[in-house]
Amino acid sequence: MVQSIHRAFDLLTALAVEPAGLTELARRTDLPKSTAARLLATLQDLDAVERADESGLYRLGAAFNALAGSSSRTDLASLAVPHLHNLTNQTSETSGISIPDGYRVHYLIQVDSDNPIQIRDWSGELIPMHAVPDGQIYMSEWPDERLERYFSLDPVSFTAATITTEHAMRDRMDLFRERGYTWVMEEFVEGLNSVAAPVKNDAGKVIAAIHVYGPAYRFPIDGTQSTIGEQVVKAADRLARSIVRAGVTR
Repeated sequence: MVQSIHRAFDLLTALAVEPAGLTELARRTDLPKSTAARLLATLQDLDAVERADESGLYRLGAAFNALAGSSSRTDLASLAVPHLHNLTNQTSETSGISIPDGYRVHYLIQVDSDNPIQIRDWSGELIPMHAVPDGQIYMSEWPDERLERYFSLDPVSFTAATITTEHAMRDRMDLFRERGYTWVMEEFVEGLNSVAAPVKNDAGKVIAAIHVYGPAYRFPIDGTQSTIGEQVVKAADRLARSIVRAGVTR
């Protein structure tokens, strides 16, 4: 019994690094595939592990994420709210904050604009990394082998503009590193544009991202891309300082 608990914990620890298939998990934990499969099945029953439909990879499940991250995520979202309100007032568009979750972006909370056309509330949604600006920021910190592995899984094309190749993503990430923010133009949802900037801890690691999005016909107005991008960068930097002062860790 105790041995099984240790082995299950080893599997969860491996999945905390990144999603993986059965063979890879067995290799990482030095377990027989049959043993790993049996333990993963039990963890799935408990919602501690789930299997991604699009890739078949195992990843941490809702129950485990709720236990492991509820407090820090709530603190982060609470700290972000005043900065998001300020950003929404500046841009007149909806703003939000996200954190990385394996190969997905977890949108924590958003602050809506007062513009007549409202944007869907994405709070709580999990979205593939490649399709949104927040995810592209997180991917910019990945080692080469992880980026290669992600694109070997044939990422979903949500619109005609979705980036689905490693080469194109590397070009996008180069622009992000140069500017400090990144735009996505109708790559996840047709008619929707968004821009994001990283929130870094005191060690310089990206722990979250702030974004703004709005209807493509009005956001951004021509010639305002860099101004809006810099506003998002400043909001992300202010939030980062608030996080350090509050002692919130991720």
